Amino acid sequence: MDRAICGFSCPKASMNAEEDGRRDSAKKSKRSCNKRQQRYRAKQRLYVERLETTVKYLRLDVDQQVMNRRDVWQARFRDLQPNLSVQRNVMSGSDVVTAMCECMKAFGCSVQGDRARLEALMRSDVHNGDLVGRDSILAQWKRLVRHFSDVVPVLEDCSVNVNFMDHSTAIGHVTALLELRLTRRNLAAIFPYTVTDTSVRDRLLVSPLVLMPMAVFFQFDEQGKVSRYDHSVDFVAGLYEVLRDYRDVASMLKSANLDASGQIRDDEPAVARSQLVCCDRRIRDKAVLGCPNKLSVRYLLSNGDTGE
Repeated sequence: MDRAICGFSCPKASMNAEEDGRRDSAKKSKRSCNKRQQRYRAKQRLYVERLETTVKYLRLDVDQQVMNRRDVWQARFRDLQPNLSVQRNVMSGSDVVTAMCECMKAFGCSVQGDRARLEALMRSDVHNGDLVGRDSILAQWKRLVRHFSDVVPVLEDCSVNVNFMDHSTAIGHVTALLELRLTRRNLAAIFPYTVTDTSVRDRLLVSPLVLMPMAVFFQFDEQGKVSRYDHSVDFVAGLYEVLRDYRDVASMLKSANLDASGQIRDDEPAVARSQLVCCDRRIRDKAVLGCPNKLSVRYLLSNGDTGE
């Protein structure tokens, strides 16, 4: 009888042992999976914290760079005061505002209309950054029109500040939004990075009309004409509004055909032209990214408030 019992109970005990083994294995597997998930979530939180910290310091750096730029402009204008005449300025604050708005409207007209209006508003030897003459200002806008057929400064969203430096000099500041319509062609010419990274290009083309913040400084002489003109376009803030990712914005600006103030360079890089041909022939994978005089993203950010 005992043998029968033993013979009958041993297989059952063996089955129970196997079942317990499977349960233990399942528990161990579950614990291991939970630990892996915890490690993954911890790494993910650490990455997010580091990214937020980086963005925070970047924004602080942007604010500091903007303040430094404004200080440089103010110092430049103060240095010019001893060379200016001291006769009384007949321009009022409203005259300055009207003249600045007329200049901004001229930039939204045809190029031929620009010249006639600017001749009445600006001196022939107007200083445009490091350049001199009205033609240098028109050349900048011609380059914009060449790449973006519809270039319009939106004056409805602009703010105007006027400061009288002395009795003969008025300084005006305009902030506005520049409407640019993006296409595959102008993206390839100005931002060669979009030739190979088509996902970034496609995201930009979903809403091709982009608003770029623009800052313009005017200085008027004793006759009420513009004697100095400085402007910059903040591509960082404009692109970030669409892409919502500073890494993509930085990648685009790294090889962009832009100078430090956000102006399109005189000559389109040969690399950008070759990439455009490659894009048309559908062999973008052979295009080689790169551009001489690559820009520092931090320096580009210093040319306008991102607001984000």
